[in-house]
Amino acid sequence: MSDKKKAKKAAEVALVSEQIAAERMVEDALRAIALRRTGHPWGQIARELGRSLVETKELARVGYHELLGVQDVETLRAEVEDRYDAVIRAANVKLATAETIGETNTLLRTIIAAEAARVRLLGLALKPESDEEGDE
Repeated sequence: MSDKKKAKKAAEVALVSEQIAAERMVEDALRAIALRRTGHPWGQIARELGRSLVETKELARVGYHELLGVQDVETLRAEVEDRYDAVIRAANVKLATAETIGETNTLLRTIIAAEAARVRLLGLALKPESDEEGDE
């Protein structure tokens, strides 16, 4: 085989390899998003994909933006908010039947954390204004 044919063949192999790698990244991004939507932790998702934690989070971030599109952000936000609501509802139901102080405290912390996360999700967290009288 001539050098030109070898170079052409090598270029074709490289192109196919790049396409396969790109397809795998798209598949991994979609899989990471699907697993995250079902509540899987990032570490578990990274292990399942055979990627690092940082790489997995970046794949999902790019996937949300590029693959799902900007118009889907509101849908994602609504899905996450629904999950927070479900956690809060379940915790309140269990709170009504809590038998120990420890169980009660754990459920209250869960409710407060879910409410705080929902506030951040909706962009409702307000920065406290400085107290002008107290600054004197």
